[in-house]
Amino acid sequence: DTLVNLIAQVIDSIGVKTTVSDNILGDVFGKLAINITTLPTSALLGMQAHRLIENDGTVTVMDDILREMVAVVGTQGVALNFDERRAAIHNLLK
Repeated sequence: DTLVNLIAQVIDSIGVKTTVSDNILGDVFGKLAINITTLPTSALLGMQAHRLIENDGTVTVMDDILREMVAVVGTQGVALNFDERRAAIHNLLK
């Protein structure tokens, strides 16, 4: 852990924000959750991503996609919190 923290400090010192994590798969899948709920939905509907949360129908579709992802990654032992991921997606799109 000390070496990892030292490496993170060096990277931070050159202006690149780093985060040390004990849950790399959770972090990767958390980011993927944002991508799979917003990018295909906005592309298929021809909408800018920030407009997705303005419509109850698109919010429902994105919630369904997110629920499916949470369930699938859960079968692989990766715990994602639906409500936390949903809030992150909505905050990003505001």
